[in-house]
Amino acid sequence: MRTNSARARIVKAILMAVFLFASTAEVYAAGDPGSQEALKVRIPQTAEEHLAMAQSYRLKAVAYEREAETHRLMCEEYKFKSSIPKNPRVAGSSLMEAQKHCERYVSDATDLAENARELAEYHIAQAKALDVQ
Repeated sequence: MRTNSARARIVKAILMAVFLFASTAEVYAAGDPGSQEALKVRIPQTAEEHLAMAQSYRLKAVAYEREAETHRLMCEEYKFKSSIPKNPRVAGSSLMEAQKHCERYVSDATDLAENARELAEYHIAQAKALDVQ
């Protein structure tokens, strides 16, 4: 039996998927933020396309988890350092500020990984539903 928070996360993931993929949209090329070259994004129509999208989200989840782990390890390193020289010309260069940055990054990357896994589950369910039809 799923808890209310699990249901809420699933509903959130489904709503995000609907929002992100409900229609063809123009987005700017990810490789070059200044690029005006637009890409066409199309929602999955077939079971195979949903499974491919699910795999893409699984890979993103793994990448986000690696990022979270990297920053988790950095945060641990900062905890064992007695001091990091503060650069007076760089705002936010203290040890405490570095730890806070890493903690925030871990939290954000962990949330993104969880969201990517939920979207992967959504696309798997969509693929199964299409196979039944």
